[in-house]
Amino acid sequence: MKLTRCLKHLVILTAALQVGLAILTQLPVFGQSVSGSNHRPLTVEIFSQNDSPARITLLDTNTITLLTENNTHEIQTISFEIQNVSQKKIRTCIFLLSSASRVTSPGMFVFGTFEPGNVIKTGVNTDRSKLKPDEKLSLSIDYTLFSDGTSWGPDSQKDSEYLSGSDEGQKYAISQIKGFLKDKNKEAIYRLLKLEQEGKIDDNPPEIDKTKSRKWQRGFLGGYQYFLWQLLPFDEKQELEVISHKLEKIEKQKL
Repeated sequence: MKLTRCLKHLVILTAALQVGLAILTQLPVFGQSVSGSNHRPLTVEIFSQNDSPARITLLDTNTITLLTENNTHEIQTISFEIQNVSQKKIRTCIFLLSSASRVTSPGMFVFGTFEPGNVIKTGVNTDRSKLKPDEKLSLSIDYTLFSDGTSWGPDSQKDSEYLSGSDEGQKYAISQIKGFLKDKNKEAIYRLLKLEQEGKIDDNPPEIDKTKSRKWQRGFLGGYQYFLWQLLPFDEKQELEVISHKLEKIEKQKL
């Protein structure tokens, strides 16, 4: 199995903007095994950002060996906690794991509401083969979106565009489903949810504004898919009232 397919699952960049907690360190399970490593972990530093609304505290670093079908790969694991040190509720927080030469792992925390003072523990993994043996890693906050719509951060990766696109994608999906419900078009709803359930939305994407940036477009599709995912599971025996009830519940959670 190719490394790219494995590492795709090491950091899950959630497209949604309204889930309760981000998932960032789910190791893949494709028949490969994971064991300890003889190499010492690379040095990880927290980049000083005195005015950041979110504070990162390093907890632990480790190096593990990921054994795939044909290769052995060294993975750096980093555990840390993040605290909301602002006076506002945080909706989304983008962090960067970077080295002197490159950004190794951008990642996204997505909160329904991250209250001032609250702390969560999480982590991230990165492939050591792309780093020098003595390279230092740095963790920093790149962009923070508050629940009131204001933001903070350099936004060096332009992930604000992804978040904006994701918002619009969810709005489009909600409008689309509401239209089908109003017309009692059960066939259209089931066809759309079946595509999502089978992972085929990418092959049958909604109409996307091509004048927007590629990152915005990816966010739009991600938000669109995330909303449809929230309506799963489904089967063709379900009545439209079931879909309508799920839609109402999702919209209440967004308030």
